[in-house]
Amino acid sequence: QIYTVPLAEGCIDGIARQVFMEQMELADKPVIEKICTEIELRQADEIFICNATNGMSKIYLVMM
Repeated sequence: QIYTVPLAEGCIDGIARQVFMEQMELADKPVIEKICTEIELRQADEIFICNATNGMSKIYLVMM
């Protein structure tokens, strides 16, 4: 499953986000808007951010 932060939480409805969500929908992998907890983020297979200037950037979590 693929999640994104809801727009009401401060996420920007930018072009990179829109294109990514459209591409995932076409691939039959719809993106779900959800607020994830820290535990859920630490259990994720991958975490990334995107914007129109830098594209996609993987986030690396440090386990403490």
